[in-house]
Amino acid sequence: MGLDHPLIQQELGRWRSLPPEQLGVALGGNEVGKTLLSLWLVETATGTPEKRVSVQPIAVRADGTRVPTVERQVSQILHSVATVPALSADERLSLFANSVEPTLQRELKRKAGTRGGGFSAELIGYAELVD
Repeated sequence: MGLDHPLIQQELGRWRSLPPEQLGVALGGNEVGKTLLSLWLVETATGTPEKRVSVQPIAVRADGTRVPTVERQVSQILHSVATVPALSADERLSLFANSVEPTLQRELKRKAGTRGGGFSAELIGYAELVD
């Protein structure tokens, strides 16, 4: 099932309509330490009429270090047990502004740069991973 499937489009529409503060969840028991996992719906233009739509995970530790292993295990991590968040709202906002968004921009520029096109990204999910 691809991102253009009607069921997937319906779910994306439902999640897009939620306010940002309702997109997040705190998950425990995954033994990766304090980590922010964000999921972005990315549209990449290739310079031709073709465009690509994908979901880009970006995971960073509380110190701002990127965690590719978490990004590769999204489906398993999202099955973790819900818990209480460990970061304050200010800490989350700071990590997004100083680490997540710059990391996402670098990733998207790298992908779009190889195709000579542009991109757009929309936050569609967020998980705070807590030990």
